[in-house]
Formats: sequence, structure tokens, C-alpha cells
Amino acid sequence: MSALNARSLAQEIASRYFANYNPYERHRINVEQCLREPVTAVTINLLTNANGEVEVLKASEPSTEHGILNHAEEEQKLKNGSKWQDPLGTSSNIIEIDLLEADMKLYEGLHRRSKARMEAFLEGVVLLVASSTPPAAGDKKSSAVNGSKDISLADGLKGFSIKDVNTKLLRSISSGQPTKMEKQEQLEELDLVTRLELYIRCLCRVKSQGSECVLAVEPARALKARAKAIVNAFVGTVSTVRQQSPILTRLLVNLTKELLAVNYLSADLIRTIRRLVSDYEQQTSFASLAFLSTPDNSAEKRLTPMIIHYIKFLQIDWKGRVADCEVERMLTLALDQDMRKTFKTIEFQSIGHLLETCADFRPQLQKIELAPAHLGDPDCKKLEDDPDTIRQAIRDLQRERITVNGHLLPPVTSRKELIHLLQQTMNSRTLTATLIKPRRKNRKPRRKGESSDHSNSEYSESDFTSSAAESDANGHGTAREQQPHRRNFHVSTIDVLTKRLLVAASRTGTGGDAYFVVRDLFGGEDVEVIPSDMLPTHGRAMRPGSIEILVRLASVTIKCHGSFDVYPKSMVRVCEPLIQLHTTTTETISLREVRACDSMEDDDHPDDYETDQSGKVPKKAVMVLQEQEKDKAGWRTLAIRPALYEKVEVFNTPS
Repeated sequence: MSALNARSLAQEIASRYFANYNPYERHRINVEQCLREPVTAVTINLLTNANGEVEVLKASEPSTEHGILNHAEEEQKLKNGSKWQDPLGTSSNIIEIDLLEADMKLYEGLHRRSKARMEAFLEGVVLLVASSTPPAAGDKKSSAVNGSKDISLADGLKGFSIKDVNTKLLRSISSGQPTKMEKQEQLEELDLVTRLELYIRCLCRVKSQGSECVLAVEPARALKARAKAIVNAFVGTVSTVRQQSPILTRLLVNLTKELLAVNYLSADLIRTIRRLVSDYEQQTSFASLAFLSTPDNSAEKRLTPMIIHYIKFLQIDWKGRVADCEVERMLTLALDQDMRKTFKTIEFQSIGHLLETCADFRPQLQKIELAPAHLGDPDCKKLEDDPDTIRQAIRDLQRERITVNGHLLPPVTSRKELIHLLQQTMNSRTLTATLIKPRRKNRKPRRKGESSDHSNSEYSESDFTSSAAESDANGHGTAREQQPHRRNFHVSTIDVLTKRLLVAASRTGTGGDAYFVVRDLFGGEDVEVIPSDMLPTHGRAMRPGSIEILVRLASVTIKCHGSFDVYPKSMVRVCEPLIQLHTTTTETISLREVRACDSMEDDDHPDDYETDQSGKVPKKAVMVLQEQEKDKAGWRTLAIRPALYEKVEVFNTPS
């Protein structure tokens, strides 16, 4: 598809919606039944190809000739292979159409933020119309088209002069009769076309830019169109002064979610939105009371520039806004809501009061599950291969003390050096000697053929083993090297461990989740949470900031220890901290034993094992350890515990 006519596609979707919606249903129900499926189909069609893979879409950007405000643009038909109706089928009744199973798989394959943008768009369409409630029973209905009025049973019995008539019974019978339904308020077709065109052009920019948030490349005309759409929705749905603040807040919150493609908004953005709403109310309240302007004129002249200025405010540092929203999402999903509400609303009277509250929520503080940040987020996957990000993570890693089963690793300066060091350390005999069961001293001599076959194998001299640590002082190093079932860590496992170490040591990325959680629970307007630089004290096993790697037979556990101090904002590092908190982030990598020939990474090294005459089946199974994929792979558990304090008795002496 060479070029996509966004407005023609938007008009086609809108005409299909108005041809199938029910005017007697509420607007929200019509959007859910008649608009969700075509919008889902368009999202799938524009963001994925037929195989469900990401495809770069060459779409035409908005121009002065063909744009949102040019309603005289001629409609152009799309090619047959790229019609938006293809994922839906050929049925004419869209209400009866369900997404096919293959299309549902494509939808599930969409990025989480793409789904968040689509949900925010649909909610924005719902907010275009004031919420309507179904009519209550017994209310007066409007007259029919021909002008005839509804006749109740009590009115029909008046001519019979029945004296003892139970009027309450007659009213109940009359109210139970079927009555004529009223048409519900619906949105205008032009408003829907404008919203759809903005959404479709946004999807085109997502594909061309390769990023979920394309707010930085939004043209000025699109920003004005979005602001005008918000003002029209605000004017059309507000009927009283009391409704201004909640309705405008919902409209701006939903607009921000759609622009940033996020599920949750940070506390700073919510405060900014509330400040904007408050400023607008203050500017318009005096003018309305003095009869200087109508509400429509006030919204057009005052609210539109404020919304445009707010969108430009989001454009300035959109990466930081998105990062704050992602932190808020992590905190909302990971923390217990009751515990979070308690720590945010309570006012601690003393350190003892804080310690008692921590003791009450000890089970929740000891098991905070943190989801992997890269799930469904392409931007996080790009950061794993970004040279600047890796360089910063290596710099952060140099500040940490890394131990593998108690053995201290020397500092590294590059990722390649870290991979080589981990490979040599984890495959060394000194590290895994405790994991191997002791054998009896009286061992039978090996057969000559078996030992020679293995000694000639090139795999034993490959990079999967450490040649420097395979011998010991007792002279049994040669015999141990000849073991055919010697298990080593595969290169993919070492690479996964390296990435997890970089994540754990990173203080600006996902490795800082412990800091964000502590700051959210124990921070506030008057206090500040900072990492502790306290030196190790007597009796402490691990100093703050150290990383432990525990290698076991079936798993590798990474423990990242941290310590944070809470200071008054006016006296940071000047006085003693109000309280000190220790954190431990634990991640377990499950391992499985596989043959080296079954690994995909060995395709580039066909000589790592011997084969028979056919060249297809290895003569000997060389076993390596590889990561076992599980549902909770990549998840981490955070434990927060306050430092131990000794209670000091205070004696009051008479003065």
C-alpha cells in the first residue's frame, strides 16, 4: 500500500458505524458493540502484517491540501489487499461479527501500549456525549409521530362511573404496560470522523517512527484539532457549573493517556491537570457571574489555548512523562493498594509509630512482585542493545560488589569482559566442586576407547569450559576432564545472566525499582529518600549495594541488596536520617539440562561435537545447562525491611 488516505478510511468506518448503531441504546453501548471491532481491525491491519509481525508502514503525513479541517476532500478507495474490513469478514451486520481466532492472536500480539492507546481512544469517543441513563418506569413518554397520546387504564375506566376503584392498583397496572422507547443522545458524524482520522494518522506515525509515543512529531494542525475536539466535547456535555471540574478532568486525563500511550498517569501529571482545571474555573467564574461572556465563548477563547499549551508541555519531555507513567503502572500493579493508601495518607508521629506500621504490613512488604519491564514494550527491548545504555549499566556495575557463591568478581569495563568473566567463573571446578557428589576412591579404570573418544572431542576445549580451573592439587584433573557428562553453562545462559546483572545494577532503569517503591511508600512532600552511602558495619554479611549470585543445580539466584535513607528535605545528609530501610531484590533463573546439539546457538559451531557417518546424530550427548522458560521468568521479588533500632528509655527528672 503506497499511501493511506486517513480521512477516507475514517469516513468509511464512521458510515459503517452509523449504519449499524441502535438509536435507542445508550451511546456507550453503541460504541462497545459497533465501533470497537472496526477500530480493533484497523489497529491490527496498520500495526501488523499478515504474519503478525511488525511491518514498516509508508503512510502519507498530514498536509495542507489533505487534512483534518478540509472537509471537501474526495474519498479514495483502498486497495483490496489492505481494506480494514478484511480482519472482520464479509458479513453486513457488524454487531453479529466477532473477531476470528487468528485475529485475536494478532490482537494479543500487539504491544501493551498500543492497546492502551486504543482503549483511550474508545473512551474518548464515549466522553463525546453526556452520559445518559435508561428512563425510569412510570415516567411520561413523548407522544407518537402521528400525535396520538398514550391512554392509561384509569383513563379508560372513567366513563363507567366506577366509584370504588383502587387507583393504586390501576396505576401499577398502567405502569407495567409496554411503552414507547425514547431515542438516546448520540454523537455527531463529523466529530467521529475527526477523532478517527486523528487516531489513524497516529498509528501511521507509530509505524514510521518505530516508537509507541509519537507526540514529538505531531504537527501543529493535529494539536489544534485535538484541542478543538476536547473543547467541543466539554461544551456539549457540561450542563451545570458543578459538572465542569470532573468532566474536564476526565477529558484531559483520557487525552493524555492517548497521546502518551499509557495505562496510568503519574502523580505529577494528575496534579498538572487539576491545576489547569482550577485555573480555567478561576478565569471563567468572574466573567460568567458578571455576564461578560457565555460558557461557550469562554471555552473557545480561554480553554483552547490552555489545552494547546498543555499538549506542548507534554511534548517538551515526553520521554520523562512516559517513564513516570510506567513507574506509576509498576507501583499500581506491584503494591498492595490498602498498604499503599495507608502509607500515603498516614502521618507518622514517631519512629516507633512507623516501625509498628511496617510490622502490620510485614507480609506485604516482604513479598512485592515486580514484573519484567520488557514485556510487551518494544522501547525496553531496544534499550537492551543500546550502546549508551549498556555503557551506563557497566559504569553502574563498577560501583557494586558482585560475588558468585561467595567468590568476589573483579571489576569489569565492558560487556564482553563481563561475559567472559562469568563464563570462566561459573564453569570453573572451584565453583562447582561443592555441587558434585563425592565419588568413592576405589574407581574402576576407564575403558581405553571411551577416554580417547572424549579426549579427542573438540567440545571439551571450547569456550563452554574453563581450562584454567579444571585441574586440582591431587592430580585428578585429567580424570575429571574426561567425564562425558560434565555439565557446563551454555553461552545463552551466560548471556541471559549478563543481561539480568546489568538490569540489577542499573540505577536509572528497571534496576531502580526498589528506589521507586521505597520513595512511593516512605517519601513525601517534606521528606526525601536517597540511596545510603553508609560503610559496612560489624556483623553485616553484605554491605549496601552488593549483588549475590547463588549457583545451584537447577537454578541461579540473583540477589541485589540496597539501603536507603529518609531525610528531611531541608537537611539532606546534614543530620542523621529519620529512618534507614534495607531492600533485597531476588530473581531466580530456572535451569534445565539439554544436549549441546539441540541448542540453537550451536548452529554456528558445527564442530563442537562429533557425529556418526550420516552426520545427523551426535555420537555422544554433551549436556549443558540452559534457561528454562516459565510463566514467571524474569519476575523479581522485592523485600523491604526497616533497620533495627534499639529503644532507649527516656527518664524525666524533676527540674
